[in-house]
Amino acid sequence: MDRGTFKERLREVSHRVVLFAREHVVQQLPEEVAFRVYPNQSFDGNPRVGDEVVFPDESLPDGQFLGPWSAEEVVKYLWRDGKVPEWIDAGVESEDAQRSLIALRCCGRFTALEELLYHRPGGFAPFSIKSPVLPPGGYGRMLLMADERRRRTLGVSTVTNVPRRHRSTPPWIVLPAMFGSCHCPRPRMS
Repeated sequence: MDRGTFKERLREVSHRVVLFAREHVVQQLPEEVAFRVYPNQSFDGNPRVGDEVVFPDESLPDGQFLGPWSAEEVVKYLWRDGKVPEWIDAGVESEDAQRSLIALRCCGRFTALEELLYHRPGGFAPFSIKSPVLPPGGYGRMLLMADERRRRTLGVSTVTNVPRRHRSTPPWIVLPAMFGSCHCPRPRMS
C-alpha cells in the first residue's frame, strides 16, 4: 500500500469513527483528533503467509499505548516501506476537550499485499470502525472519561466500584445518580 493511500484511509476512518461514537456518548466529541496506538494486538504464533513480517519487540504491556499522536506520526510509525498492519480496529476511547482520542488497536502482522488486509469490503482496509466500549446490554448513551481525575471530579466511578452482578469485561463507565441510575437503563417496553 502506498503511503498516501494509507494516510487518506486513516483520515477518513478517523472522521467516521468520531461521527459513529457521537451516537453512543453523552458529551460532545471534538472534530480534531489524536491517536493512541496499541501495537501487536494479535496472536502471531502461526506460520507467516506471503510477505508478512512481525515486530514482537514493539509489544507493550497490557493497557499501554503510544501517543497521543497526530495522523502524520501514526503514518510514520505504522507504514513501513509499503507494509501496514493487516487489520487496525479504530474507535473513540476518550476526549480531552480539544481532541477526540482514537484508539488504534493494530495487528502485529504487517503486509504490503492487499489480499492479506482485513476489512476490504468496507473500502478502508486495513481499518475497521468500532464503537466505544458500551455498558452491558448496550442500551443508552455513555460518558467517556479522559482520565481518573475527571472521573473523580464528576463523581463517576469505574467498574471496580460496581456490584459484581453489573460488572462486564471490558470495563465500562458508571454514570452518577444525576444521570438516572448506576448503569445505563434499558428502554421501557410499553
